[in-house]
Amino acid sequence: GLHAGGAVQVATSFIDEVSKLDINDLSVTVLVSTEIHNNLLELGTDTSIFDSYQVVDVFGVMAFFARLDRYFKGADVVFTVFGPAYYPIRARVRIAGFAQPWIIYPENDVLPLLTFSNRIKHKLKFAFQAFCFRWVDRYIVELPHVKERLLEIGLALDSQVDIVHNTLP
Repeated sequence: GLHAGGAVQVATSFIDEVSKLDINDLSVTVLVSTEIHNNLLELGTDTSIFDSYQVVDVFGVMAFFARLDRYFKGADVVFTVFGPAYYPIRARVRIAGFAQPWIIYPENDVLPLLTFSNRIKHKLKFAFQAFCFRWVDRYIVELPHVKERLLEIGLALDSQVDIVHNTLP
């Protein structure tokens, strides 16, 4: 779940925009955190357009144990605004927004500033996240250098990555 920062803003904007589309012929399930739900309420977003709209709060890798896959049974497409999903979603197409610089730039200026135990913890966390990203069929990134790094580290193929710049809806 997304609970703080720009990710909440992006997810709120994305869901609000989807709610304005003509999706009557589609079955759309939306899972949001309490923070995103509150933002959507504040915007006046009509969530009744969705076949299923659930507020589900999970934090980080706890999603692995939350059995969220039950919400996606029979789904053709699953879009995780900021991935990864911490479990293999059974869908024909799995799309995830990628905004995790620690994965594409593991050796960075911050790492040496961390204590040894925090360095190990961060490396394990981001290695696990990178592993979970392998279940993604398509990536959405904001900048060309992120796409280039995904290709360089072998996490994605060129045809799997789309660049969508962070702009107004």
